[in-house]
Amino acid sequence: MTQRAFKGLTFMFNYIWSKAIDDGGTYRSGYAIPAAYSNHGKSWAADSIERGFSTTNQPQHVIEAGVWALPFGAHALGRGNRVVRALASNFKFSEIVQIYSGSPLAITGSACQTNPAENTCNPTVAPGFGGAGRINGKWGEGATATSSPSYLNANAFVPIATLTEANSPYAYTFGNAACTAPFGMYGPGNYDIDISLRRSFDLPFERSHLTLEGDLCNLTNHTQFTVGGTAFGSSSFGTVSGQANSSRDAQLSLRLES
Repeated sequence: MTQRAFKGLTFMFNYIWSKAIDDGGTYRSGYAIPAAYSNHGKSWAADSIERGFSTTNQPQHVIEAGVWALPFGAHALGRGNRVVRALASNFKFSEIVQIYSGSPLAITGSACQTNPAENTCNPTVAPGFGGAGRINGKWGEGATATSSPSYLNANAFVPIATLTEANSPYAYTFGNAACTAPFGMYGPGNYDIDISLRRSFDLPFERSHLTLEGDLCNLTNHTQFTVGGTAFGSSSFGTVSGQANSSRDAQLSLRLES
């Protein structure tokens, strides 16, 4: 949706809903998987078990942007006052807001039961598990500079020790967890607000002016966390390990345009 200039204000609003599906992610087998080797009694046609949400899937994305020629100065409020005209003319304020959901996480496992030479495979879903894949609140909640809880529910999967124990019922079977986002395991979403204020100064020679501009990026200094690990069984599984976006940043510029 776009609103054309009205009293110096122009804005745009977009909402995008999407779903991306593919058969990427951790590869199990290029062949059909018989029921006896799939852990839950279901057979799979070749590659069909791999089909799921793409790791680039971003279900929701909101974008809003606007520009406002401030109503002060030479051609607006205060135009009859010499001081106001000198100090408040030709200002423009602009902003852009983006809000988007997180993307599916590709959860991997170890101790592969079908081919010991494989280093990465899919975890095996714990029988009867029906809980939430995401736990411990929002991403980053309760984390410190030196430690982080896990925000992914390890109880969703059969422990590595059970997979590898003697006479394990899971021997020679493929992990049956979805390639991406099992039990709703999505990474952190984010939002960002950037603003700018600029003023133009006419110069005495033709079609030339100076523009003074101040920009403030990530206005709220919001942190988007980096997921520390998605390998089930590792000490970093489901933790946060850093910041994925940039902190608040301000800059001031002056440029000559002609």
